[in-house]
Amino acid sequence: PPALMQEEKPMAVIPGGFEEATVTSETKHRLYLKKRKGFVKYALQNGYTLVPSYCFGESRTYSNLQGLWKFRMWLNGLGLPAIVPFGRWWFPLLPRNSDMHIVVGKGLQLPTLATPSKEEVDKWHGMYVEEVTALFDRHKANYGCDKDVLEIW
Repeated sequence: PPALMQEEKPMAVIPGGFEEATVTSETKHRLYLKKRKGFVKYALQNGYTLVPSYCFGESRTYSNLQGLWKFRMWLNGLGLPAIVPFGRWWFPLLPRNSDMHIVVGKGLQLPTLATPSKEEVDKWHGMYVEEVTALFDRHKANYGCDKDVLEIW
């Protein structure tokens, strides 16, 4: 596990990585979590609390090429971020102005399991995904997204 966990220090993890950046769309709400279970395994091994959070408005800061998913995920697997961001018209690498609102849910306290089984990791990962989805659903109307759905990739 990461050194911070061994020292029992609090930490933040953004599990989506290159893949989440790749699937980002300014018109859809997406999280890349289906294949991201390592953070849950580490949290179980160290008895951490997983705190679901979501940022409304972040995906509006850049446009991003959509499609060619298999090829782009393959590039990600090589360590090459397959994102094609476009921000401000006069300098595309700068983000567009967008109101961003971060919502934070109730923590999901995990037990300490030195060697969690695949089933235990799957169980707690599923609970985390349910919590982050419920958090999105509870707050989406506050930020003009009442008809939107959170896509879990």
